[in-house]
Amino acid sequence: MPPKTKSETFGNIVEKGMAILGSPEAKFNQSVKERIKTGKTEEEAQGECLADLARTLQAESISGSIEKKSKSFKEFQIALKSILSKKELKGCKEDSKPEHGLFSAPPGVSVDADDITSQRQYFEKKFKNYGGQYIPDGSMISRHALQTKNMEAILTRLASSGSIDVAHLKFGGNATSADVGKILSLKETMDHAESAHELRLGGGKIMRAMWESAKTDITKNIWGDIKNMFSSGFRLKPLELLMSSTKLAIDLTLLIPKMLAKGALNSLTLRPDRVN
Repeated sequence: MPPKTKSETFGNIVEKGMAILGSPEAKFNQSVKERIKTGKTEEEAQGECLADLARTLQAESISGSIEKKSKSFKEFQIALKSILSKKELKGCKEDSKPEHGLFSAPPGVSVDADDITSQRQYFEKKFKNYGGQYIPDGSMISRHALQTKNMEAILTRLASSGSIDVAHLKFGGNATSADVGKILSLKETMDHAESAHELRLGGGKIMRAMWESAKTDITKNIWGDIKNMFSSGFRLKPLELLMSSTKLAIDLTLLIPKMLAKGALNSLTLRPDRVN
């Protein structure tokens, strides 16, 4: 092996520093280099390190939930991106589709009460600051739990030999690429559902604040207009009466955005706690 140049040495020092600071890509690259030092080829080293990350993610999935911003999943995903091109990653997802017959669903995957409880606790913790009825409905919780169990089973199968065949991943069109593609697709589906729920909650929270503000402002303005008109009885001059009446008419138009805010809020309300 030829001696390293100064730039290569400096680059390795920088990468080691980034690995210490927690960069997933740098950590993976450093792990691969350490394996290469033991006599492994680059692909063999990559396959073993990728299998290690798959087992770490699998251990997390055993808990019953994988967080949207899971550190273990991010490290696994970034390792894949370090090995495969965008086209190859896209090919893995394509291989996992049923019509190609490359992906074999793990047998005997099911959820129990503990899995449902773990998934519910995850959502309770995540959305605790939203207030009100923030937990997704039972169907979403059950679906997330089943998707997590499926991911756990696929990860177990993928890393069972202690290494993942990188050559197969790059070539595509096989069970290995289909398993990786299914893991990525499952997580993408779960994250999308969670983001949609979060968007509904956030939108509902904003519209509720607008609704409460509108109720206060409208009541104050309109009552002030009426009070001003009639506090002096019929002693108001015609011009003053006209101006007060005009202002009241303008403020009454605030009822329109008020009703729009109410309608929008109710459309975002997932449970029967509609506003009145």
